Amino acid sequence: MRAKAFVRKPIRKGSPVILARIFVKPALLLLAISLISINFNDAYAGPPLVTDDTGIVPLNDWQVILSVQGESRPVTDSALLPALEVTYGFYEDMNLTAVVPRQYVEDRGQPSKTGFGNAQLNYKWLFYDNEDGLTLAISPIYSFPLTRTSRIRGLAEDVRVLSMPVIGSLVRGKWEFVAQASYDLASVSVDGLGYGVFAVYSQTDNLQWMAEIYGAELSGDEFDNEGFMNWRLGLLWMMGGGYSLIAAYGGPLESDLPSDEKLDYDFFLGLQFDTE
Repeated sequence: MRAKAFVRKPIRKGSPVILARIFVKPALLLLAISLISINFNDAYAGPPLVTDDTGIVPLNDWQVILSVQGESRPVTDSALLPALEVTYGFYEDMNLTAVVPRQYVEDRGQPSKTGFGNAQLNYKWLFYDNEDGLTLAISPIYSFPLTRTSRIRGLAEDVRVLSMPVIGSLVRGKWEFVAQASYDLASVSVDGLGYGVFAVYSQTDNLQWMAEIYGAELSGDEFDNEGFMNWRLGLLWMMGGGYSLIAAYGGPLESDLPSDEKLDYDFFLGLQFDTE
């Protein structure tokens, strides 16, 4: 499994954009893009990747990740500066995770805005683990706006999202292969079906390389399975003393979203600490 030093990469990402059914398709599309791009694109999944894995923080241990992450699109740059993610092993093969982000948004030609973004709560249960290296987990995620001020300023949308990922992992020697499927229920009339696959190669006991493909499809008012597919490359370097450096960089593969909303690139840089 990734990062034997208590690997697990939670949450996932995300908060959508809401508006109501009275809004036209472009407005709904912006909301849906936000729903998907944060749910499947920003750090709340399996840092430094978007797809989660089946790793679990051991009972009564902690994992803390402090990260900077962001993305660029033709009309907007956005980032989490920073995001704090805390995971606790509260029961055998079960974790609880909380994520609190500081959001940064800069629209082209407009002043930048900062404030709290959408928080997330995540429960993960590793319910199957056999000697052949196959593990299975579920990892429900609930995201919600953290403050009223951020909603008013457009930094966080007044949308609640329940994501329900199912994750499978298979270890073969120095390789780990992971697949995830997730259905997102939003408090607006746009839902998402997300997916992701990645491979991890353990070059040494302390260094892992990762390659990922992930995407999502939209359904709901005025949507007909519009979506995207992106890629990410990442690494995890365990530095000793419970500390690890995690980083990733990614970009688009294909998308049928409007050109102004297509991803140009995204990045992740974080410091992870695991109790020992």
